Amino acid sequence: MKRAVVFRNGCDTDGKLIAIDQDIGDVVKTAGEKLGLPSASILFTSLGASVDSTALIRDDEALYVSCGEPFKAPEKGSANGAFMSPNKQTDWLVLNVGGKLFSTTRSTLVGKETDSMLARMF
Repeated sequence: MKRAVVFRNGCDTDGKLIAIDQDIGDVVKTAGEKLGLPSASILFTSLGASVDSTALIRDDEALYVSCGEPFKAPEKGSANGAFMSPNKQTDWLVLNVGGKLFSTTRSTLVGKETDSMLARMF
């Protein structure tokens, strides 16, 4: 089962974790209920693309819930630490380390230690 963190459109704080095991209509409804948006109607990716199928949602992806208004990028500097600005965190990776799976972003691997082996690999 996949999961995602949903935020209100234009915000990247107070996210809610939801399971992605339903059709897209039910996911939008669940996300809206968790965020207190009963008229939620659209999910956006962190780059502003609307999502019309659960097959397009990656595990642990940050999604933004709209009540019909266009996508609004979260304000810079308002990140809560779990997710960064959408422009900085777009390439999610799954690393298999000794049979244990870890999810992270390309920017996490290359941003801090630019001369590390992981940075050179990615």
